[in-house]
Amino acid sequence: MPSTISTSTLSSPNGASRQRQMFYANNLFWVFYHNGTDGVWRTSIDGVTWSDETIFNNGGGAVSHCIYYDGSTYVHLSWAAGTDVFYRRGQLNSDGTITWSAGWQNTGTGQFGATITVDSNGQPWIGYRRVVLEVSTPYVTMSTATDGTWATGAGFPYQLSAVIVGDHVFAIPITLSGGDVYVVYGTHASTIRGQLYDMTTGWSAEEVASTTEIQINY
Repeated sequence: MPSTISTSTLSSPNGASRQRQMFYANNLFWVFYHNGTDGVWRTSIDGVTWSDETIFNNGGGAVSHCIYYDGSTYVHLSWAAGTDVFYRRGQLNSDGTITWSAGWQNTGTGQFGATITVDSNGQPWIGYRRVVLEVSTPYVTMSTATDGTWATGAGFPYQLSAVIVGDHVFAIPITLSGGDVYVVYGTHASTIRGQLYDMTTGWSAEEVASTTEIQINY
């Protein structure tokens, strides 16, 4: 039987489906969402009774944030605000609190629809769409820092395509082994493309990742 976690004044408090918002760690369910005023999280032992809200970011929009849990210690967050994308890392505690490694880090780039992952070396990656003169294109950036701060890697931000444009452009980095990352990207009702980033040799050529089209409403 489903349980009510909270209510929100927004129609999409969890953002887009590609932007992760929940996980299980330290014997707790963790859920991140936007209550209409702030970005917040709650935890639960049983998935029925939930803690009070704790703010992880003041203000912002519902589709602006995304989280990535590394499976052991940390949660990583990306947050798009205006023309910037921010990053933050926190250590998950068994009492449902988070000890932040540092304040919000400006990645020096961005704009909309940020989706975050962390490679097997602990380096965060963020995919997003950049809008210039009302034209949206898919980009990805990454940091060589692994301590909760941000240090943009050489060759980044990286434009994944110059021909995939549209209001609903997305770019989703996916963690592989050996520090490699695969990025899938596209736009509404289009063929999904992809590129592999090899930590030794760099970017591969663009390829068709799937002929299945994604339907995106925003």
